[in-house]
Amino acid sequence: MLNQCLLLCQLHLLILCRGIDIIVQFDSYYVSEQRSRIISRAISNIPFANYTILKRRNEAYQLSDFDVISVDKSFLVRIPELERSHKLIRRVSSDGRHFVISSLDDNHEKQDASRRARDVSNSSFLDFMEIRKLHKYGHTGKGIRVAVFDTGLSTSYANFKSVEDIIDWTDDNKDDDIVGHGTFVAGVIAGSGECPGIAPDATLLVSRVFNSKRVSRTSWFLDAFNYALRQNVDVLNLSIGGPDYSDVLFTDKVSELVSSGVVFVSAIGNDGPSFGTLNNPADQLDVIGVGAVDLNDCISSFSSRGMTTWTLPKGYGRAKPDIVTYGIAVSYSISSMYCTEMTGTSVASPIVAGAVALLMSSLESEKRNPAFIKQAIMSTASKLKDASVFEQGAGKLNITKAIIWAADSQKSVTLHPSYIDATESRYFWPYSQQPLYHSSMPVIYNITVINSFGVSGRLSKIEWRPSEQSMGIIEMSFSDSGVIWPWTGYVALTLRVSEPLYKNTIVEGKVIIGVETYVFHDMWKWLQVETVLPVRIRVASTPPRHRRVLWDQFHSLRYPSGYFPRDDLKLSTILHDWTSDHPHTNFMGLFSFLRSKGFFVEVLTEPFYCFNAENYGTLLMIDPEDEFYITEASELLRHVYEDGLSFFVVADWWNQQVIDKVKYFDENTRSWNEALTGGTNIPALNDLLKVFNISFSDHIYSGDLKGAYSAKLRSASSIIRFPDDGFLVRTDLKDEAYEITEAKSRTVKGVPIAGISELKGETSGNIAVFTDSSCLDDMSSPGKKCYQIFHDLLLFAATSEIAPLLPILEASRMPNFKLPARKLNDNRLAKVSQVVSSLFPRMERPMPACEKLTYSAGVSLDDDFDFDSLKSNKLFPQVRDEIPWSSIAADSEAVLERPLQDIKSYGTIENDQPYILLLCAVILPIFVLFIMCHNFYRRRRRRIRAIISSRLKRLFHI
Repeated sequence: MLNQCLLLCQLHLLILCRGIDIIVQFDSYYVSEQRSRIISRAISNIPFANYTILKRRNEAYQLSDFDVISVDKSFLVRIPELERSHKLIRRVSSDGRHFVISSLDDNHEKQDASRRARDVSNSSFLDFMEIRKLHKYGHTGKGIRVAVFDTGLSTSYANFKSVEDIIDWTDDNKDDDIVGHGTFVAGVIAGSGECPGIAPDATLLVSRVFNSKRVSRTSWFLDAFNYALRQNVDVLNLSIGGPDYSDVLFTDKVSELVSSGVVFVSAIGNDGPSFGTLNNPADQLDVIGVGAVDLNDCISSFSSRGMTTWTLPKGYGRAKPDIVTYGIAVSYSISSMYCTEMTGTSVASPIVAGAVALLMSSLESEKRNPAFIKQAIMSTASKLKDASVFEQGAGKLNITKAIIWAADSQKSVTLHPSYIDATESRYFWPYSQQPLYHSSMPVIYNITVINSFGVSGRLSKIEWRPSEQSMGIIEMSFSDSGVIWPWTGYVALTLRVSEPLYKNTIVEGKVIIGVETYVFHDMWKWLQVETVLPVRIRVASTPPRHRRVLWDQFHSLRYPSGYFPRDDLKLSTILHDWTSDHPHTNFMGLFSFLRSKGFFVEVLTEPFYCFNAENYGTLLMIDPEDEFYITEASELLRHVYEDGLSFFVVADWWNQQVIDKVKYFDENTRSWNEALTGGTNIPALNDLLKVFNISFSDHIYSGDLKGAYSAKLRSASSIIRFPDDGFLVRTDLKDEAYEITEAKSRTVKGVPIAGISELKGETSGNIAVFTDSSCLDDMSSPGKKCYQIFHDLLLFAATSEIAPLLPILEASRMPNFKLPARKLNDNRLAKVSQVVSSLFPRMERPMPACEKLTYSAGVSLDDDFDFDSLKSNKLFPQVRDEIPWSSIAADSEAVLERPLQDIKSYGTIENDQPYILLLCAVILPIFVLFIMCHNFYRRRRRRIRAIISSRLKRLFHI
């Protein structure tokens, strides 16, 4: 024990001496001497600031757009001051983020072995994708430069035809791949031998961005990205990722590469099957995010799912991944004698990267832009039957079809998804799970706009055109990215039902989206394109109030805004709570269960004063991490006693000793990560509920529920205060907090885990509480879920009906327990809170105004509308004369056999006459004005010369 304490002290001392590394990003690229002078001048304006510029021993250091400096930990609070101290400093951020290599161990591989159709070998894999056929026709990736950012390339492997560079950007100072992951990934892309890669003739540029400990840093990636830009790479594969999408230096650099023409391919992650588990950078709009399937075309259980969580809790996520391909037991030659296998989205990603290299080698340079490549592989993907758009994206990669499509297609503007059909039950889950109805919370559809005409553009027009039969039923509000950069943008459609309906119906129509791009065809000009989004929505009559549940999303906080620990403390493989606690992410199973029981679930993204409580039977709060406005507490009281609203609270663990104990040392940032709260913010929840005489404890329990409610509780809290006339559910559980802090086991009898109370008053609602959200969470440890007891508690809240199986006991007076208290003077949570700016003393942020959107009923279509025809035409959704798919597919063999140098090149698309007239109208007046000014100053100059000459003559008496 003494040795452990000494080691811990030495580690603390090392951290204090080492300081914290931060990245200073500049507005442009400068040599090292210039960057040093800028930093020196900037920090000279900040008193008592000590720093050291860290020298990076690599090729990208001399000319760079950033530097890494070491500072004291106390300097972190002064980062905003440093950002403002010099006009050439663009941004300052810590050097470190959480990356994960997206491959799986043997145990994960065995879990999916039963789903395989046959023994997996690389030869069958290549045959399934028709890769050998493409090689036969000359599509081998020749001339395409592919960058691989991973663990390096083993010097003992010689199964590569063309490796131009192997550079180590880490602190190891070695080129060899000790881990083996990077060598495998590179082999899948461009290996040769017994199990060849997808594009064997592609040129590889290998960057080692993970050291031997599998640790990486943002600065290593930034150096490698800058080097890739200078080397003019065509494709970049990143078989790694992480949940931290807030590292702006990293995400901006990714967008810079894509804007420069680099096709960026990245693994979506191995955190499935739960939804909302996407990894960055694969979740970025401009990146091709790749998921995994098995040989039976089923989504692999480990493959991460959408939606993206960037915009939560305010908005709604976008559809990702973009594409899926094989990711189970993919083989590569590790010698001339035998092959080895690897499983994970990290092997699916290089398959797509290799396929992109084949596709680009078949195209003329004009079409080799990231948007056109993305359109080609997504527009020709094969849709899987039993997977949603948040699991498969556009579908499974079909590279042969993509090459055929790209050979005879023009640049275009496309959408993803290319249509909206809420009647398509599996592909459009969760939209297909629940119809729209009057007075429901608005539903948001996010559409990605992909523009291959140019790297930048703007969205100029969005119009809702319902069919004649659907006019006046659905109203839409639009928000969008405004600009398209790089190559992509988005449109968000917010839908609501305008009037009550008394029967179910289907609404059809289309949304017209206009895009303007500044393109060069012999001359610069604005190109205007319109594309069509077919829409089909289910609309129903408004359900009864007691069946409507309002899910509070506003008070949910998650990583990466701060370190919020996992709800299930026994789940050691997951550190962070990062999936948003949304009914369409990690609570997808609970959402589907509630729908199967006839409940309608709507999501509240605003404070409690922003909804009409008379529309809902129950307000559901699951695992809130944030504080509550004082006004929200009074509004909740009014809603319950005057509007008849019931509420149901599901809590989780909170214990200050355990919160302190779950801190960990992050090798990436070289600092300690300390939790901001427990699984739930129990002190804030107790403050909200004290007016109802309800409080939760800081004890942590786990164990099994017996009988009709057989389930496994994980890291649950307990009830320590409840109304005397209420009823409690008790069970025997193990004291998990005691086990964590004392390393001993003990069982506690009769722990109150649930309670129900019917409030007195004619218009009052009901109260239900439960102490464990982990047993409802898809991300928690394996075991039977507690859906049934949750349902019976919700049923009581909504209808006052007590289920016959509910093992309730009359609530006796609770013993006096000390209420959990916040850690004194700990204001760290306030930095990321939406509600408070300080906890000691308590200072609330300004209360946000309730959102007021402007809706449009749309303009009825004049022409005949055929939704199914537009839906099937996903390849060319825009209003332009395009080449029909049938004419391309009919002669596919001829397209594949066509010599690469004879590929068709398209000329000017639009008529130049209007732009020439506009150019003349602008430039001619400027030219005339220039001539007039020039003549005026020439005459004035002659006069000045004459005056000077005459005075000189007088002076010298000439």
